[in-house]
Amino acid sequence: MIKKEFAEIATMLKNAYKQRNFMTIEDEWKVWYECLKDLQFFSLQKATLQWVRHNKFPPTIAEIFESYNKIIASEGDIGGQDRFSLLTDEFREELESQGVIDGQSLSLENATDKQIKRLQDAGVL
Repeated sequence: MIKKEFAEIATMLKNAYKQRNFMTIEDEWKVWYECLKDLQFFSLQKATLQWVRHNKFPPTIAEIFESYNKIIASEGDIGGQDRFSLLTDEFREELESQGVIDGQSLSLENATDKQIKRLQDAGVL
């Protein structure tokens, strides 16, 4: 999950739980991101929505993991909705920095022939 996607999750939680001290310090935001960055965005989004619908208080990181694992188990896969999950972090970051990948969107007009070949080899195309 990229930081932009995590920002959506954080915003959802902050808007649902209007507590003054919830995820207001940058260091706290960084800890949450570091703990959750390897999760699949769409499954995490579902888990977060489910938490907000059923709980009066904001979650801990561990509680979000529990909710996420339940979503994954119910989907019967490991979050296959992230179409770029098969890419290495370095290659994904390269593609994001060049505007080839934005969230779950793919813009091949910004990609080199070599990058397109690597995307094909990884099973993304």
